[in-house]
Amino acid sequence: MRQMEEVLNSARVASSYEEGVQGIGTTTIVLTLVSIVGLGFGFLKEVVIANYFGTQAAADSFYAVTYYVQIFNQLAFTGLASAAIVPFLSQYISTHRDEVGWSCLAALGFWVTLSMLLVTGLVFLFMPRLVDWLLPKFSPAQKAMTIKLGYVMFPAVVFVSLSGITLGILYSYQKFYTARLAQIAFNSAIMIATFGLVSKFGMYSAALGFLLGSIVYLGIQIFSLHKNIAYRLHLDNLFPKGLKYLLRLSIPVFVTVLLANIIGIVERYIASGLTRGGISALNYSFRICGLVSMFGISLSTVVYPKMSLSAAKDDNKELERILTEGLRLGLFLLIPGAFFILFYRSLLISLLFERGAFDSTSLKLTSDVLQWYVPVIVLGFVNGLLLRVLYAIHKPFYTIIVTSATVGVTVAADFLLTHFFDYEGIAMGYALGTICSVVVGCAILKRVKGIFLGKLIAKYAGRVLLPSAGALVSIWSMGTFLIGPNYPNGGRVGELAIGLLFYVVAFIAFSKIARIREVDLIFSRLRTPR
Repeated sequence: MRQMEEVLNSARVASSYEEGVQGIGTTTIVLTLVSIVGLGFGFLKEVVIANYFGTQAAADSFYAVTYYVQIFNQLAFTGLASAAIVPFLSQYISTHRDEVGWSCLAALGFWVTLSMLLVTGLVFLFMPRLVDWLLPKFSPAQKAMTIKLGYVMFPAVVFVSLSGITLGILYSYQKFYTARLAQIAFNSAIMIATFGLVSKFGMYSAALGFLLGSIVYLGIQIFSLHKNIAYRLHLDNLFPKGLKYLLRLSIPVFVTVLLANIIGIVERYIASGLTRGGISALNYSFRICGLVSMFGISLSTVVYPKMSLSAAKDDNKELERILTEGLRLGLFLLIPGAFFILFYRSLLISLLFERGAFDSTSLKLTSDVLQWYVPVIVLGFVNGLLLRVLYAIHKPFYTIIVTSATVGVTVAADFLLTHFFDYEGIAMGYALGTICSVVVGCAILKRVKGIFLGKLIAKYAGRVLLPSAGALVSIWSMGTFLIGPNYPNGGRVGELAIGLLFYVVAFIAFSKIARIREVDLIFSRLRTPR
């Protein structure tokens, strides 16, 4: 709430805040626990690939192709599930007319399938030329491997695109867990294929697992909706009345996602000519950040449908309340986590990846990149929440403005900083671009809704920084970080566990001293679940 409203209505706001955070917090905690399991499988997949391929040329090729396939995953998740289907279907759910929206989704599924089959055919036709354009500094042998991996992996875009529709339906009905379970199955397929076929097919075994995993990922979501689909998804009209509105919501976000991916394309273009293994190091660093950012992803997933429903009812006060609660809770969870990742980054990378082909050189590459990606854990959450507000209030065109500014800053910074800092400059540029995105997003939200979050972010982040810094000083003074890389893995695991325990206890204690109310509210929810 704005400052004047807090003064005039402090008792009412405190009461509704506590109830709202508890409601959001309970679902977020459960979803995060499921996400932790899913993240564990994701890390196991990365550990398997790192063990066999480290930061070698084959790993760079695999992660380059993975990125381009995942562009379509982002289009499906952000453009369809988040930006279009959730607010679109929420309107019908709020008026108990959700059946009307299903005919549009059936037509959308038909057109998505047709268009992705066409895209896949065109990519197959021009694959060698695309690799030359996008990764020009790869060696001829590495380009040849990248092309073959593309032929195996790219058909997955059909399945990941359709999963955007099923995911949007699940989120609209606030069924968040199926997607997490499907992600576990996806990562499991890659691991099983790699383990079973790597001796015969090398990196192509992971590519085959990627394709099979995408099929399983979609299949699990369809199965969870089979009762609904059986009588609702009937294709009797290829151009239903609501399809135009649905596409109007989607197209600006498609443009936004494509603009945002200019950053990733430029990063891989630059990295293909820098120190070998840079692309793999970027991927491993993001995976480490995921240890903490999963809390923000879970929170955003829970908050977004609630904001969409409030926007559908034109309840601006409720929308602002949910946004403020989500933002505060996210900062409370992510800032201390980011500090911990930064402090223990080398130990984390060593424990997770340093085995087999992932040697000390790979560790240094990944650690150098990770230190600059850590701020994005917090900034990325804030930026994602701001964009989701714009989607919820049906102002997706403003996201193009935010993204364009971000792309401009990031690309310019990437080209400039890599001249001085090699592959670290890519991570630095990404962090600067995310800062730009948050600043522009806050300005636009104030303009279109009169909600100014800049002061709240600065004030509350400052409050959470103090307990986080105090907790780090505490574990530093106790010497819990002193076990070095020459210790056996068992000792390092114990060291990390002890450090995490003391850090959490110290952070909670300092937060209680600072009277940060999220501590009491979270523990209250854990003691008395609904």
